[in-house]
Amino acid sequence: MNNKLPIIFATALAFTSCIYDFDAGEVFTDERVVIEGDISLGDVCEFSARSVYPLNEKESVKDLFPNVLFIVEDDQGGQYKAIQKEYAPAMIDLSSAQPDRKYRLYVEIRSGDYARYASPWMEPLPAPVIGDLTETVNKTTTNTELVLGLDLSLENGSGCYRWDYEELYRFHSPLPGPEFEYKVVSGNPTLINHALANDYSWWPYTYCWRQTKSLRTSVAIARALEGWKLEKHKILTIPLQSDELGTGEFYLKVKAKSISETQYKYLDAMNKGSDNVGSLLSPLPSDITGNIRNVADTTLSAIGYVAVNTVATKIFRIETKGIDKWSSPIRYYRSPYDMFPDLHTTAELYRAAYSYGFYPYKWVETTVQWVPINCIDCRKNNGTLEKPAGWEMEGEDEEEEEGL
Repeated sequence: MNNKLPIIFATALAFTSCIYDFDAGEVFTDERVVIEGDISLGDVCEFSARSVYPLNEKESVKDLFPNVLFIVEDDQGGQYKAIQKEYAPAMIDLSSAQPDRKYRLYVEIRSGDYARYASPWMEPLPAPVIGDLTETVNKTTTNTELVLGLDLSLENGSGCYRWDYEELYRFHSPLPGPEFEYKVVSGNPTLINHALANDYSWWPYTYCWRQTKSLRTSVAIARALEGWKLEKHKILTIPLQSDELGTGEFYLKVKAKSISETQYKYLDAMNKGSDNVGSLLSPLPSDITGNIRNVADTTLSAIGYVAVNTVATKIFRIETKGIDKWSSPIRYYRSPYDMFPDLHTTAELYRAAYSYGFYPYKWVETTVQWVPINCIDCRKNNGTLEKPAGWEMEGEDEEEEEGL
């Protein structure tokens, strides 16, 4: 299990007594609507709407309202409509949105009780400058971990920042590839022993790429720091034994925004009421309100805070290589003869073992030992064989070609 620890607040918080807590205002009931998403110019933005659920319930995509219209509008009549599937967040491409206009989010909830909501018209805040990412290896009494620190700045900005990150890394299956290939020949399952030809490269599913996202957004305030800059601000801690660092091919994509002091207070209050599981707004404290109002009755508000900003994106390749590890196959060995004692023919045994998710692995003493397929096929562990698009770094392709 990946034991990453996202760090949420800057150490400068202790010196910002002039920043008062966010005034929550109204107290909502279970009938309130939760609307999530930011209008971030230069990015593909995600929006969702759902009802409030109790703190002890776990979030599910089924909680999302199935029939909702999301539109980002600008003050010159421009509209950006969502591409949305049922019970899935709506996606709006704002890569072509102009920075010299005001924007708002308009929402129509068409499932259940019809309702319309809108955020206020706002000018986009400029994007911060993403500086360096520092890598520091720390040893503790129980673990050795990599600490990533980020530089963020914006001249004449608010001193408040928000960021999310995505990860892309190459990992391998728990066990090396099998010696045997399972094939069905003329209707009968057959095992081909590649070890006889010293061919251990025939199995293509040992190494994969995997993408993950941060579970929640992170915010920090740098008002007490020189130039209102974050320097080497700790954003991520990763054990050296983790899958991310094992092969030495780990990329981090940081998406950062400058936010207003008001939004910082809102997100700070929301984070204090969160249990670090699920999205930023789940579970919800019962005393938070934002800036999204019912169009028909502006005294009613949804739960959520929509901001308008410009996103800065930067991809880093992590240089620190972790501790690569392979599992011992012995603990996973299973013999079809032991698993299915009521079956008698070899074909029946092989077919049964394969259908139950096992694969022939290695000849041990007098029989072929099988292992669970997810131990040797990285695709079964949310992996893809091809590196996803959108992670290209300037100069990296040229370096790879020179190394050929």
